[in-house]
Amino acid sequence: MNSSFYDYFKKNDMKAYPNKEHITETLSMFEGVWSDCIKFDGKAYFNFYTEHPCALEDYPEPLESDSRYRIDLQKFIEGNMNTAQEEKERMEERQRADAKLREKRKR
Repeated sequence: MNSSFYDYFKKNDMKAYPNKEHITETLSMFEGVWSDCIKFDGKAYFNFYTEHPCALEDYPEPLESDSRYRIDLQKFIEGNMNTAQEEKERMEERQRADAKLREKRKR
């Protein structure tokens, strides 16, 4: 970045991205998506499909709030799609109602 970017950044409430005129030298080219493959200058440094930073393990005593206990997921796994959809919609309605209550409390 050149020095004019800092002035541009301050003028835009510190929420600005550089324009091409602010870039004076390209140090590296980045491409990719965090959930797929990340490359710098064409060299892959991470591939989600071949590298796993840590193994996921089941906890022997999961919390009651574990998402695997959701009724809609259990019904889906059982193959009861209609009940699964109904339970999912009921859960979403409760979440929306809860969000409205939290919003009212903020005021």
